[in-house]
Amino acid sequence: MARRRTQINLRKCKAFTVVELIVVMSVIGTVSAIAVPRYVNFLAQGDMAAAANRIVVDLAYAQQRARLTGQAQTVTFDLARSAYTFDRIDDISRSNVLYTVNLAEAPYDVDIQTANLGGDTALIFDVYGRPDSGGIIRVGSSKYRKLITVDSQTGKANSGKTERMSPIVVIP
Repeated sequence: MARRRTQINLRKCKAFTVVELIVVMSVIGTVSAIAVPRYVNFLAQGDMAAAANRIVVDLAYAQQRARLTGQAQTVTFDLARSAYTFDRIDDISRSNVLYTVNLAEAPYDVDIQTANLGGDTALIFDVYGRPDSGGIIRVGSSKYRKLITVDSQTGKANSGKTERMSPIVVIP
């Protein structure tokens, strides 16, 4: 009798039916169709915020460096390359090359759309860390953009909230 209880009756074991598998696959497909685009948008917003924060931090670094070295420090924005360069700081990884940040490359993958800093694309901090002007810098992608403002008195940069770009509708 003990032996009969321990034997497994294969006819009583149940498996998933094809219908059940199709239902589960449909649910997974539906959830994926909803979640993946939202996740991609979340990543794009994160890239935008990281790029804006990088600019804010680098401008504060340029201002601090001007004060510490007693030399004016210029940060020049190149809209065509979506990059900015420091005029007196060498790149850490390459000697005799100026420190340049290219926001069009990974991990940021965004464009510098606008840089209006007192009528030009350069911001100069004097030996006391005072900026020559204030202005705005706008970074963006196809879906989002973020505005960075530079105070003309203090040189402090602040980034605003991420804005979603309105889709362009062409009416024939």
